[in-house]
Formats: sequence, structure tokens, C-alpha cells
Amino acid sequence: MTSLHPSTARRAVRPSDTSVRYQKIAEDLEVKIRAGVYPVGRALPAEDSLACEYAVARGTIRRALATLNSDGTLIVRRGSRWVVRSAPMPRDLTVLRSFGQWAMATGQAFSARTVSLKRGRADATESRELGVRLSSPVLRMVRVESIDGRPIMIKRTTFPERLIAVVEAVPADARSLMEVIGRTVGLALASGENRIGAMLANAADRRLLELDGPEPLLQLVRSAHDSTGRAFELSDDRYLADSVNFTLMNSVEGRSARIG
Repeated sequence: MTSLHPSTARRAVRPSDTSVRYQKIAEDLEVKIRAGVYPVGRALPAEDSLACEYAVARGTIRRALATLNSDGTLIVRRGSRWVVRSAPMPRDLTVLRSFGQWAMATGQAFSARTVSLKRGRADATESRELGVRLSSPVLRMVRVESIDGRPIMIKRTTFPERLIAVVEAVPADARSLMEVIGRTVGLALASGENRIGAMLANAADRRLLELDGPEPLLQLVRSAHDSTGRAFELSDDRYLADSVNFTLMNSVEGRSARIG
């Protein structure tokens, strides 16, 4: 990563008027971001480092960063650091496919890894959503899915007993769980119900998404059904709020979405 030499930075912000200084610093940082000096997903130097680089007070740097963040399209606050953000990727929820299938279909550099796989007993929510008896065997999986090597989403999925052995055999680094299951047992996603919400990342979310502090997440809870109407998974997907936005197409003929 390259940066302006301190003497160059001093010349760039030589005017004594503070408003001119922070505006020029903001402009310089924007040029560097757009040129890829500070890559998408990476943190900017700390405020103290930037203050030293540009030979100004820390308060001036804070004003410059606030200016740079005024429209929310270039940088985003994560904990104590400012991070270069990417443009949110629109995901059409009216098309029935997993995040992995969507990412690969749109040409994204997608990867995924399973971080936890545990057998358990269905709780009340899992029993209702999966149509299984309370305390019947289930399999709970946690996966982290990434774009361009950056963790974007945590997928927590519960599967009914009939799929336990199938899912346990899926490679941990399989990019699309649905495609592997489909090839193995001929199961295909035919319908689903999506419930959209928002939340702050908890400690486990922060660890898996490599966040420094609490960040807003978009939450998508989905129950998926096969062609017979039988539920085969219940997922709680949590996305970085600055990485994805959801689009829904409705019509007067009856296609609609429940948000809540």
C-alpha cells in the first residue's frame, strides 16, 4: 500500500483555513480510494496515523472522514476504524436460489466454509417451521460465505433428520450446499418463505465476520420447501448491511412479500 509522503501531504493542506484543510484531505483520500490504494474491505489508516501523515490535528482528520462518509458510499465505520466499502449487491428474492447460487450466477468470486456441524433436537421453532415433531433429531450447520475473500454472510441452517447423513457428507468448502444436496438426493428448492429483518451483530457474528465491534446486519430467515411442499431447511442468514440489498418484485396478480 502506498501513501503520500508527509511533505507532500503538508503541501496539499498548507492553507491555514481549517475548512479548506479537511476538505482537501477528504478529496485526497477519495482519490486514493478510487485508485485502489485503499482496497475495498480494508481499513483506512488510524486517525492518529492520518493526522501525522497530513500534519494536521486529529479533529481535522475526523472532519475529513465525516465529509468522506457524508453520502455513505465510500467508507463505513466498523468499531474504531473506517473501512472502504463496496457498492451493495442487489439480490432479487423473487428468484428462488441460495446466496451461493446467486453469487456464482452473477459472476462474483464466491467461497464458503462450514465452521460448525452439530446434531441436536428440534426446538419449538424448528418443529413448527420444518414440520417435524418437537425434540426429533435435527442437524444444525453454521457456514461463512464470502465475496472476493471478504466474509459477507453467516448462514445458520437446521435440517430435518432425513437429511442429516447427506449434509454431514458435504465437503466443508463446498460453494453451494443446495447444488450438492440436489445432485446427491435429487432435492430441489421449489418454494420458500423469506422474512427480512435487521439486527446488531452479536459476539459470535463479529468473530465470524471479522468485525471489530457491533455492526448492523441484514437478517433473512427462510424456510425452504421441495416440490411436494415438504420443508427441508430453516435458515437464519445474516449479511453485512453494507454489502447486500434485497429487491422484491410484486404485482397486483398476487405475488407479494411479507416483511417483518
